[in-house]
Amino acid sequence: MQAKKSSRHRNEEASGDCRDGEHVATTLTRAEVAAELGVSSSTVRRLEGSELHPVTLDDGKHVFDPEEVRAVARTRARSGTASPRGELAARACELFREGKGSIDVIIALRQPFEVVLEWQRKYAAESGSLLVPESLAVRLKERFFVEGEPFTAEGLRDLLERLTSRNLELTRRLRSVVPGAVFDNGRRRDEDS
Repeated sequence: MQAKKSSRHRNEEASGDCRDGEHVATTLTRAEVAAELGVSSSTVRRLEGSELHPVTLDDGKHVFDPEEVRAVARTRARSGTASPRGELAARACELFREGKGSIDVIIALRQPFEVVLEWQRKYAAESGSLLVPESLAVRLKERFFVEGEPFTAEGLRDLLERLTSRNLELTRRLRSVVPGAVFDNGRRRDEDS
């Protein structure tokens, strides 16, 4: 009776020594496999040894053969056990539409940063949304929002409408005080010049 070899040794025999830099560059990390399969990293761990057979590098990192990952994705899709990326992307878009940030989506969907950030960029481009960096959002909130006022996309739109309306009203008042003047970029400019 032959002793059972560890998955590490089985994988090294099957695919050669995967520790060299060239071969490692053609493998996938656990997070990349999770993104490819549309599952969490913990699900990838559960699949290891049965459907997936990673190679463990000297530093303890597990890497996966992209061909094997694609085969598993096809098998899972046919059997209905997959959590399709399209479903995850659709749920991410729903959360973005609700005003959730990337961290909230990462937590809700258990997906890696790089996957969610790519979905967020695509969502913004396709929906015509504007992604506002947190530091700018904090400054806008502190400077222009009244306490208790909702700091949402709709709240920002309402604020811009109020400021625009106020600016137009002030311009109208200035024109009534200084007839014949044209105001450009907040500066007075006489029509004669």
